[in-house]
Amino acid sequence: MRIVRDIRSVALRVDKDAIVNYGRPSDTALATGDIQIISSFIHIDPVVINGIVDGAESASLTIGFLYQDKPDSSFDSTVNKDVAKSIEEIQEDAYNLALDFLNEFNESNGYNVTAYTINTVTRVKNVFSGVLLKFNTSYMPSC
Repeated sequence: MRIVRDIRSVALRVDKDAIVNYGRPSDTALATGDIQIISSFIHIDPVVINGIVDGAESASLTIGFLYQDKPDSSFDSTVNKDVAKSIEEIQEDAYNLALDFLNEFNESNGYNVTAYTINTVTRVKNVFSGVLLKFNTSYMPSC
């Protein structure tokens, strides 16, 4: 699917060391145990596409921008600075990565994004913290 390829391409431009995954979150949770992540983990939920015949399409997207968390990390950035990044710092890094992605995506391949929502997530499957980026985009489908 073109939009998934384009998302993966843009994600790797903003973080060349990212692991980019597409599919159901339950499958992703199982797969993360076998993957060594050195940077971010970017998960693309299944895409919902709406369109009209011979016209533009729109897609509803949810993309997770996640970093591995540590069991001894704290929520507060002023605590345990020597042990690990706090959840607050991890979420801020993920927020910045999500915005970098969104700006790059919006400027490439004919996509148009006008609004977005970012939700913080904490210790997903006990190993990841970061953000979920949700947005709709419109574009002309490829033939």
